[in-house]
Amino acid sequence: MRQTIERLRRADISNITLFADPQVVDFYRNLGFMPDPEGIKGMFWYPD
Repeated sequence: MRQTIERLRRADISNITLFADPQVVDFYRNLGFMPDPEGIKGMFWYPD
């Protein structure tokens, strides 16, 4: 997943959105994704 993020960043893609089932939310959170504040199964990653 880190390689995918790096590759997208090199392609000048700065916002990454994905859908995550509840059992994998912590996995993506540990990679810097943030859960959707509206409670949808989406997660978002933004560059620092």
